[in-house]
Amino acid sequence: MKKPLRGLVYLSVIPLFIYYMYGNNLHFIEVFNQVSILELFIILMMMFYSIYIHTFLHEGGHLLFGKLTGYSLLFFQAGNYRYEAKTKKITKQDNSIPGMLGQCLMVPPKSKDYQEKPYFFYLAGGLFINAITGILLYVGSFYFPGKWGFYSFLLSIIPILFLFLNMIPMGYTDGKVIMEIKKNSLTKKLFFQQLEMAFYLDQGHSFLEIPDSYYEEAETGRARESFLGEYIQICEYRRQLTKLDFALADQRLAEFLAHTNYRTSVYAPLLMCEELFCDALFGRKKVPEKSGKRFINFQVCVGTIQSQYALEQLMNILLRLV
Repeated sequence: MKKPLRGLVYLSVIPLFIYYMYGNNLHFIEVFNQVSILELFIILMMMFYSIYIHTFLHEGGHLLFGKLTGYSLLFFQAGNYRYEAKTKKITKQDNSIPGMLGQCLMVPPKSKDYQEKPYFFYLAGGLFINAITGILLYVGSFYFPGKWGFYSFLLSIIPILFLFLNMIPMGYTDGKVIMEIKKNSLTKKLFFQQLEMAFYLDQGHSFLEIPDSYYEEAETGRARESFLGEYIQICEYRRQLTKLDFALADQRLAEFLAHTNYRTSVYAPLLMCEELFCDALFGRKKVPEKSGKRFINFQVCVGTIQSQYALEQLMNILLRLV
C-alpha cells in the first residue's frame, strides 16, 4: 500500500497542472512556445535545488511553532549541516538517517503532564510553512503574466509535494506521528519521553544517568506497541551495553527486532549493525548470513558505521581482561 500511496501523491501534480492550464485558458503548445530550452533547464535546476530550501523552511516551521508552544531547541539539521543549540555551532554530519532530509529536534515544556503537553503545532509547523509557500507560488501562477506564471507553477510543485508527502500517514512522517500520538495515552507518553531522553543525552548524561522511569515501557514490553517506542527500546539496549551486561542487551535487542519491521524503521542501519555486533560477540556465525537477506542494503548499513557505540563497549571488555 505504501508505494501506491506515495505514487498517488506524485500524481497529484497532474490535476494541479490541468487546473493551472484551464484556469489561465492556456494550451500546452502555447506555453512551451514561450519557453526557451535554456530557461526551462534553469527552472528545472532551480526546482531540484529548491528541495534544500524547502527542507530548511519545513524544519524552520517546526522550530517556529515549537518555540511558540514552549519547546526548547536541541538541534536543527538541514541536509548534512546541523546547528547544535548547546554549543551554538554548525557542524557537518558525515552520516544521516536514510530518507530524512532534515530534522528539528526540540524538548517539550517541563511544567505540564504528558497528557497536557502540546504537540500538534510543533509537529504540524513544517506542514504549515510548506502549505503557505506552495499556495503562494501556485496562486501566483494565475497572476504572473505569460511564461512567468508557468515558472511559478513549476516552483510550486516542490513545496506542495513536501506538504503531501509529510501529511500521508506512513513511515515516520509528521502526519503519521500526529495520528499515532492521538491513539492513546501510551503513545503520547512515548513521544514525549523520547524527546526528553534525547535531551538528557544531549546534555552529556550517560544511559545509566537517565532516570529508570524512562525505561519502564521498554522493560515491560509496552514500548513495542508503537513505533514511537523504538528510540526508548534502543536506549534500553544501550543502557545494558553500558552496564556491560551483554546477555541482557542481546535479549533486549532480540525482543525489539522480533516486533520491528526493519524496512520501515528509521533506525534500520543502526539495528543491523547492532545485531551483527551481538551475533559476533556470542559466536553466532551463521546468523548474520541469514539475517542479511531480510535487511535493507548491507553496504548502506555498514557504511553508516553506526555500531561505533557497540565497538566502544567491546573495547571496555578487552581493557578489563588485560
